[in-house]
Amino acid sequence: MAEKQIFKVVMKDIQNIKKILYEKELILEEKGESVKEIAKNSYNITWNEKSPKSNIIYDNNIGIDFIMRELLVNRQYSILLYDRSIIQFEFIINNNEITKQRMLFIKKHNKILDKNQIISISSEQDTDFFDYFFEKPGIPTMIRIDYDKENSKDCVHPTSHLTISNNETCRIPIKSLMSCTKFVLMILNNFYNIEVESKYDNITYIEETITQKEKNMVHLNWN
Repeated sequence: MAEKQIFKVVMKDIQNIKKILYEKELILEEKGESVKEIAKNSYNITWNEKSPKSNIIYDNNIGIDFIMRELLVNRQYSILLYDRSIIQFEFIINNNEITKQRMLFIKKHNKILDKNQIISISSEQDTDFFDYFFEKPGIPTMIRIDYDKENSKDCVHPTSHLTISNNETCRIPIKSLMSCTKFVLMILNNFYNIEVESKYDNITYIEETITQKEKNMVHLNWN
């Protein structure tokens, strides 16, 4: 790719999925993208005003209530969905190549509520903007997709992998670096029962990174 062209692809990808979410009226708030040079020809793409508070997701000694409140109060997300679920996107680009990627989806509970139901709950219970559902029992959802070309190890730490519930030993191999659009469409389809036409998912970053041994394991794949 030409110099900095990968930036355009990443930005197009992020803006593409935001456009889809706006069309579906699913966004409560979205943060703009921040691009910072962290070394010569090395850049970090993340959300505006990212702070160390976002690292709370790696703390396995605290509960989901505290994690969600900290992320929400400090606005540590790329996208805040209408039900206060959180999506994060981060990339590291070296010499016009993506070397690291992290995408996170975290949802406080497993209930699917539409916007009218949320408005009704909030008005009836006079709940805080951030915690209208905090007193309601439910099973939390946290899935993270990581791409780390520099620290990969066959089958143990796949270059691209899916982690569930922040379990450090859970690294399910993935075919390749996944686009932000594909990641969010997967979330909409599997956690909200919302289907979006596949014509919107036309961004491909890289060919397969999965190894043959990893293909013999349970893994994520797509056409």
